[in-house]
Amino acid sequence: LARYSGQDDISVGTPIAGRNRTELEGLIGFFVNTLVVRTKLEEGASFRQVLRQVKETTLGAYAHQEVPFEKLVEELKPERDLSRTPLFQVMFTLQNSAKGPDESLPASAGLELRPVETEGATAKFDLTLAMSETSQGFTASLEYNTDLYDAETARRLLRHLAVLLEGIAKDAETSVWDLPLLEREERQRVLKLFAGTVVPEANASAATIHGRFAEQVKKRPDAVAVEHEGTQLTYAQVEARANQLARHLRTLGVGEESRVGVCVERSAELVVALLGVLKAGAAYVPMDGMYPKERLAYMLEATGARVVVTQASLEEVLPEFTGQRVRLDADAGVLATYPEETLGHTGASEQLAYVLYTSGSTGQPKGVMVRHGSVLNLHAGLKKTVYGELPAGSRVSLNAPLVFDASVQQWVQLLDGHCLCIVPEATRKDAAAMVAWQRSNRVAALDCTPSLLKLMLEEGLLEGEGAPALVVSGGEAIDAAMWKVLGAAEHTRTFNVYGPTECTVDATALAVERGTHPTVGMPLHNVRTYVLDAKGQPVPVGVPGELYLGGEGLARGYLGQPGLTAERFVPDGYSEEAGARLYRTGDKVRWG
Repeated sequence: LARYSGQDDISVGTPIAGRNRTELEGLIGFFVNTLVVRTKLEEGASFRQVLRQVKETTLGAYAHQEVPFEKLVEELKPERDLSRTPLFQVMFTLQNSAKGPDESLPASAGLELRPVETEGATAKFDLTLAMSETSQGFTASLEYNTDLYDAETARRLLRHLAVLLEGIAKDAETSVWDLPLLEREERQRVLKLFAGTVVPEANASAATIHGRFAEQVKKRPDAVAVEHEGTQLTYAQVEARANQLARHLRTLGVGEESRVGVCVERSAELVVALLGVLKAGAAYVPMDGMYPKERLAYMLEATGARVVVTQASLEEVLPEFTGQRVRLDADAGVLATYPEETLGHTGASEQLAYVLYTSGSTGQPKGVMVRHGSVLNLHAGLKKTVYGELPAGSRVSLNAPLVFDASVQQWVQLLDGHCLCIVPEATRKDAAAMVAWQRSNRVAALDCTPSLLKLMLEEGLLEGEGAPALVVSGGEAIDAAMWKVLGAAEHTRTFNVYGPTECTVDATALAVERGTHPTVGMPLHNVRTYVLDAKGQPVPVGVPGELYLGGEGLARGYLGQPGLTAERFVPDGYSEEAGARLYRTGDKVRWG
C-alpha cells in the first residue's frame, strides 16, 4: 500500500508512518498479535526475494515480541494527532489459523464452535486490509475511513490488489516495481481518455502567427489592435509598420531561423517589433532592460543574434554588441521608406517563433525554442476552452513582461480580433492601480498570477458590473479560500491554467466554479498528459506520479544544449506517432 503514496519502502505487518524514520529503522514491536516491522525494497528485487527478506525479518521480530505497544510509543514519542493513530495508519491482518465462514470448526470441551461474520461501523485506522484463508483460497475485505476515502476508491484499491496478485502468480521473479496494478480498462483510461483530445488544424494555409494576424487585418483593418496610455494603433497600422520593419531586417541579413533580440519598453510599438521579426522569418528573443548586462550578453551570444530591435532610451542598458541595432523610434524615418505590403514569404508551422530564457535559478538560463505551430495550437486550445465566449473586438490585457511566457498567450489574442490593452509598467505593480486601470479601460479579459489576483480581489476587482468578464490565472497555485471566492463571482468567470515554458505556456485549464476544488484541470486539445511512476509506467487514478506532457505544444528543446534536451524531452512510448516525445515536468500530480 505504501506504493500508492510513492514511498520507497513498505512496512510488512503494520506499516509505520514516515516520521522519526531513523529511530524506527530496525525497531520491532509486538501488539495484539500484530508485528510492527519495516522492510526495505531494494532496486530490482523480485517478489520472491522480497518474500524471503520479509520472512527473515518477521522471524527475527518474534525474539522481541514481549515489547508492549506502550513501550514503543514511550520510546519513539510520535507527534500526537487526534485525527490519526500513532506509529501507523494502515493495517494488514491475515487470519490463517481458522476455517472460513462456510466451514465447520472442531468442537472443544463440549462447546460447539461456528464462525460468525461481523461488520464494524467505525474504522479503527485509515485503511485495514483483512484476509482469511479458506479451502477455496483467500477472501479479503477492506475497511476504510470515510473521511479520507469513498467507496469507489476502496473498490479500486481492491481491484489493484487483485491485479497485483495475478501478476505475482504469473511470475514471482518479476521486480516488485514492475508488477502490474492497472486493469486493462483503467490503463486505457489513464493513457487515452485522460491524455487529451486530438483536434486537426482547421486552417493549415495560415500556419504562422503573423499569417493569422494578416487574416484579421483583412477582416477589421480599422479596428484598434493595440492601446497603451492613450496611444492606439489599428490592425492596418500594425501590419504596415511590421512589414516595413521586416523588410529592413531582411536587408541586415535576417532570415529563416535567425534569432533577433527584442528589447522594447511596454508600448504599442512592442507588438510591431514582435510581428516584424516574425514576418522577416526569424524568431524573437525577448530581453528585459532590467537584466544585468552580463545576462543580456550571454543571451545574445548563445542565440547567435546579430540584430537587436530596441529603442533609443534603452541603448544604454544593452551590453557591448558587434551586431546591428534597430531603434524603432530613432530609426523611424529609415523604416518609413520601406513598402508597407506583406512580404511574399509566409513561413511554416515548424519554423521557430521565439527563444525564451528561463530564470536560470539552477545555473545558466536555458533558451527554450518554441515553433509557430505550438503557439497556434495554444491559441486554438485557449479559444475553445477559455476565451471562446469573448466576442471579437473585446478588450484584453497584456500584463506579463515579454520575458515571461504568459505574455505569449496574452498578445496572440490579437489573432481573434481583440484589442490588446498593454498595462503600464507602474500600474501592474500596484493592485489598487490595476483595478482602477481595468475599470477605466473597460478591460473584459484580465490575465495575472494568483498572488496579484488575491490583492486585486481585496481592492474590489469582482464587485459590480464593471468587473472583468474573464480572469485567467496561472503560474502559481490558487488556494482553496480564493478558489471559493472566484467560484462565487457574479459577473466574472475565472480559469486556472497550468503549464511549463517547455510546453508553450499552458497545457491544462479548468473553470473555477462553485462547489469545485483547486486542481490544474484537463489538457487543452492536442496536448497529451501522462502521470507516470519512476519506471515510466502509468499509475492508477488517485496515485501520485510525475506529470509528463506531449503533443503539439512541446518545444523543440533547449537551444545549444542537446544533452539537457535529451534528459528532459524523452521518447513517448505510448504514442503511435513516430518520433513523439514527452517533457518531464518534475511536478507531482494525480488523477482525481
